[in-house]
Amino acid sequence: WGLNYFPPILSGHEGHGTVVAQPPPEIRRGGGHAVLTNCSREHVVASGGPGHDIVAFTRVDDVLTPKLALKGHTDVVFGMDFVSRDDLVSCSRDGTVKLWSLPYSTLGVSESVIAPSVSIAPFSSCTQSSDRIRSVKVVDRLPAKQIATVSSTGLIHQLDASTLQLINQGYRCRGYLETACMATNGRIVAVGSRSHIGFADFRQRALY
Repeated sequence: WGLNYFPPILSGHEGHGTVVAQPPPEIRRGGGHAVLTNCSREHVVASGGPGHDIVAFTRVDDVLTPKLALKGHTDVVFGMDFVSRDDLVSCSRDGTVKLWSLPYSTLGVSESVIAPSVSIAPFSSCTQSSDRIRSVKVVDRLPAKQIATVSSTGLIHQLDASTLQLINQGYRCRGYLETACMATNGRIVAVGSRSHIGFADFRQRALY
């Protein structure tokens, strides 16, 4: 099936309401970098919204209608993943990782703004240099569900999925050129850069 989406998104009096479609010139722009649906296909989310919001859509008759603005990031959102059916984790160029709780269903929900339920301050590597959090993945085939993030210099963080508390940051992919993406089978995390591909085993806390 195909999906149709027509801007503006959540655009005040010019469109659907609550959020201005065109951010002020001083807000840094970067386009959309992530689009995602949950396992039941009831939540569709996309980054690149006004002011770096994440926009959640409702799908009705194969048409996407913007319903929610997930507001809290101050720079481009590079990655997202669903922790559960209604819980989303995101990472941004602002150096933060945030958890969001979406309504069970948005069909009866008026357009509104959602704030993150949990947010961690920028990682120290992102405040002391030009390093940026580039991707986030849920690692769910462990005794306790965890979250992995990777920065542009190849630093992998291992976080608790419910609290975002840091478990381990001892995975440093040295010599990697602009690390930008991740994949996981639920146990092993693969990271990719312009020069290398590496693997972090969260069970053994080892990097290969």
